[in-house]
Amino acid sequence: MERKLEITYAPTGLPEASLPIRCRSVSRSVLPPGERSQFVAKEYWHASWVTAGRGVLRLTGEDLPVRAGDCLVVPPDTRRQASATTAALVSRGVSFVGPAVCRVLAGFGIEGVFRRAGVACPETELLRLEREICDLSRNGLCVASATLYQALALSFAGGRGGAEAAPPLVREALGLIAGHLSDPALNVDWLARRVDSHRSHLSRCFKAHTGLAPSAFIQQRRLQQAMQALAGGRCPVGQIARACGFESPEYFCRVFRREVGQTPGSFRRDARG
Repeated sequence: MERKLEITYAPTGLPEASLPIRCRSVSRSVLPPGERSQFVAKEYWHASWVTAGRGVLRLTGEDLPVRAGDCLVVPPDTRRQASATTAALVSRGVSFVGPAVCRVLAGFGIEGVFRRAGVACPETELLRLEREICDLSRNGLCVASATLYQALALSFAGGRGGAEAAPPLVREALGLIAGHLSDPALNVDWLARRVDSHRSHLSRCFKAHTGLAPSAFIQQRRLQQAMQALAGGRCPVGQIARACGFESPEYFCRVFRREVGQTPGSFRRDARG
């Protein structure tokens, strides 16, 4: 297998300050057995998904063994080098910046270098990102921002290995969340009653699998859906709030501003250019 590094870069020189999180590049890499990448330290956050093989990610003062199914997040200005061991190391990656990056990652329980095993690569979202970051319009930038958020949410709010790998209790709860996200009554107490479990037991099991408490997971899913609707459509903000399960437009706006770093209206205006 030949060594390969393909990177799609976002255009430079475009307005970006008002975007809470923005994709800088999307990449795919193949390292043949025994080979290493260059040591690099970028000023961006970087997430990577190992899709095949085994290897080692060498960071400043730390070596992390990696294998297919691992997902890693590396903060800015962290020197890193990947090496393949007995099989070619194949990975997908995305670099990103923005004033709300730390808040978004903290919502997924990520601070500093982070690794999670058993994560499916969000290939569909990464393919979309490769197209969207080349769109020079403000709408294109905002749509790409929403897709990036979705890719991160699928990997870090979606649990280790997805619903199929979850224990039955968590699998049932995930199914109920997916089917009732627009219902404002959906919360941890509602879930506990529906799965016939004590609230604290459900919360422990759910967080052990997804890395998030049920309430935080539900909120991240609702925000993800709202960002997509704001970036890609023209429905009124109040209608989007109700469709995403927020109890009122006012509450939706408060949560959106706190977690994303700007108001829904501002995000929408950016999308319209």
